Amino acid sequence: MKLSNLATDAELEEGAWVDIGEGARIKVAYTGSRRFREAAFKRTNRRGFRQTRQTFEAQDEDTIRLLAKDVLLDWKGIEDDDGNAIPYSQAKALELLTEQYPFREIVSEEAMTLENFRREELNEAVEVLEKNSGSGSKPASSSGKSKSETAPAAT
Repeated sequence: MKLSNLATDAELEEGAWVDIGEGARIKVAYTGSRRFREAAFKRTNRRGFRQTRQTFEAQDEDTIRLLAKDVLLDWKGIEDDDGNAIPYSQAKALELLTEQYPFREIVSEEAMTLENFRREELNEAVEVLEKNSGSGSKPASSSGKSKSETAPAAT
């Protein structure tokens, strides 16, 4: 295996749109990105961190805050049980990541999935989808635009 095959796109590392099912999409930053690593470093090296943040609950809370602020950047198609759209905000992200452990797991997993942050992988996936759907038009992402560039703008 060539290690260069593992490379990610620096632009996508800062936020890529990922389909998570049932029409829902999340925009996540890569946990290997410089932004995330710096945020994690700052959180773990705060003065007094080691003395005051030793309980499981405190560490869990700190992880959730890190995910809400530096990983989960936006969403589309997230609804409450009545089918009402839940608008994205950092505060709402913190709430959902705290209360909905399966959602937290999805966010964490997608933020660690290398394929979500590789431009070539995204272009190939779009080409396969286009081919299988029978559409003759070229998708925007096959011209070099990423999922994050072709995704709907945040509201």
